[in-house]
Amino acid sequence: MVSIRTGSPLLLLAGFLFAATAHAAPAQPAEKHPTKEESEYFEKRIRPILVKYCYECHAGDPKKAKSNFVLDTRDGLRNGGQSGPVIIPGNADDSPLIEAVRYEGLEMPPKEKLPDSLIDELAKWVEMGAPDPRIGKAANPKHKIDLTEARKYWAFQRPKAAHAPEVADKAWPRTDVDRFVAAAREKEGLQPTADADRATLIRRVTFDLIGLPPTPEEIDAFVNDSSTNALANVVDRLLASPQFGEKWGRHWLDVVRYGESTGKERNIPFRYAWRYRNYVIDAFNEDKPYDRFVVEQIAGDLLPSKNAAEHDKHLIATGFLAIGTKGVNTKDAEQFRYEVIDDQIDVTSRAFLSMTVACARCHDHKFDPIPTSDYYALAGIFRSTDTHTGVKPGSKTASDKALLTLAQAGTAENSAASKRAAKALEGHEERAKEIEKIEAQLAELRKSAKEVRRQAQMKKKKGKGKPQAQTVANPVNAKELRDQIKKLEDRLQQLEGAATPAGDFVMAVSEGKPHNSPLLNRGELKDKGDEVHRGVLSVIKTPAGNVNLKH
Repeated sequence: MVSIRTGSPLLLLAGFLFAATAHAAPAQPAEKHPTKEESEYFEKRIRPILVKYCYECHAGDPKKAKSNFVLDTRDGLRNGGQSGPVIIPGNADDSPLIEAVRYEGLEMPPKEKLPDSLIDELAKWVEMGAPDPRIGKAANPKHKIDLTEARKYWAFQRPKAAHAPEVADKAWPRTDVDRFVAAAREKEGLQPTADADRATLIRRVTFDLIGLPPTPEEIDAFVNDSSTNALANVVDRLLASPQFGEKWGRHWLDVVRYGESTGKERNIPFRYAWRYRNYVIDAFNEDKPYDRFVVEQIAGDLLPSKNAAEHDKHLIATGFLAIGTKGVNTKDAEQFRYEVIDDQIDVTSRAFLSMTVACARCHDHKFDPIPTSDYYALAGIFRSTDTHTGVKPGSKTASDKALLTLAQAGTAENSAASKRAAKALEGHEERAKEIEKIEAQLAELRKSAKEVRRQAQMKKKKGKGKPQAQTVANPVNAKELRDQIKKLEDRLQQLEGAATPAGDFVMAVSEGKPHNSPLLNRGELKDKGDEVHRGVLSVIKTPAGNVNLKH
C-alpha cells in the first residue's frame, strides 16, 4: 500500500482516474503572453461574462457589430470601437469598459446592470493587466474535440514503469531517484557538491519535515551520534511529531481552497471548517494511504464504518466538497446550487486530475479535450449529492441546523455535551434571527438617511443666491436617524462578538437522489438543453467499460 509520505501519486492517481482594450503609451513594451494562471482566469471567469452578456451585440464582423466594437477576439477588445480603446490594462477605474458596466455614464449591458460580483471580476481582470490568451480570429463554435487523438497524450495513458539509467559514478547514487539525478548531471558534465556537515544536515531535515529549526540540544545529540542509524532516528522522530502533519497538511489545504468563511460579497464564517482541517493534519500524521485519502474525501459518506468514531471521520473528510466560497447574495436557489456544483467540479478536477474542468461550463475547453457535455456529466454526479454548508441563498449568518450531526453525539458519554450543545445552538439561532432583523432595520434607516442628505443637497443647490428656504431635511430628524443607526450598529457588534460553543455538527455531504443535469447553453440556467447522463470525462473512459459511479 502506498502512503501519502512515500508513494507515487501518479500511479495511484491513474488508478483513480480510470475508476472514478488596451490604451498603449508611446513607449509601452510589447504585450507579454498570459501565464497559465492568467489564461485560466480569463477562460473561467471573464470569457463566460463576455459570451453571456456581450456577444449578442459585440461579436462577429466589426463592421456589423454595434459601435463597430467586438469582444470575441483579443484584437477587437484591445482596439475598441468608434470611441477608441475601452480598457486600460492595470487601471480599472479609468477604463471605459468598467465605467460602462458600473453604470457610471454609458450603461452596458443596456437592458440590466451586471451583478456586482461579475463587475468585480471584470475590474480585477483589468487590474491584472487584462490578460487575454485568445489569438487570431474568433474560435469556430463547431470545432470538434478529437478524443482518439487526445488519448495519445501521455497524461491520458496508463503509466509505464521507468527503469533507472546506468551511470558512470556507481558509488554516488543511494536510490533509483539519485540515478536519474546523476544521469542528468553527468550529461551536463557537472560534479556533485560535497556532503553537508552534520549540523547543516539536521537543520535541513528538520525544516523539511516540520518547518521548524532543531533545538541546540537536538543538534548536539545528532552531531555526536556516530551510529549508522543516527539520521534514520532523527527522521523517525520528526515523522512522529504532530508538527509533521501541520506543516505538510498546509500544502494540501492550499490545493483544496481551504477557508473558514464564505468569502465573496457577504463573508459568513464557517464555524466547523476546522474539522476538515484537522482531518487533513491527522491523515498526514497517520500516514494514511493516498488512495484511501482520496476516496474518503470524495465519498466518505458512502464508506462502511466499524463504529461511530470511524463514521464521523469519514463524514468529516467530505468537508472537502462542502468548504469553499459561496455566493449567498443570490436569491435563486437553483443558481446557488449550480455555483456550488461548479466549485466542486473545479476543486475535484484540479486536486485529483490536474485539469481545469470547470472551464468547460459555458463552452468546450480551449486547451484540454473536455467537451461541455463532460462538464454536465460530472455536474449530474454532484447534483445527486446533498451538500451541507450551513448557508443558503440570502443567508446573513450560518445555521447549525443546516449541517449534519456527528454520530458520536448520540453516545452515552457525550449525552451531557450534546445537551449543552443543543442549548448553545438554541441561543445561537436566536441571536442569528436578531442579527438578521437588525441588518434589515439598518438597511432601511441608511436608505432614509441617504434620501435626507440627497434632499438637503438638492435644496441647497436650488437656494443658492436666494433667501434660504426651509430645508426638507429636518436637522432633528437627521440626528434621530444617526442616533438610531449608531444604536443598532452597537447592538449588532455586540451580537456578532458573542461566541457560541461549537456543537456536534460538521460541514459535509450526504447521498441524495440521483439526478442527471441538463446541458446549460453558455452556462445559462434559463437556457437548458438536452439532459446529459451522469459520467466521467470521455477522454479517460476505458474500452473495458464505464466505471462504477457510486464507487
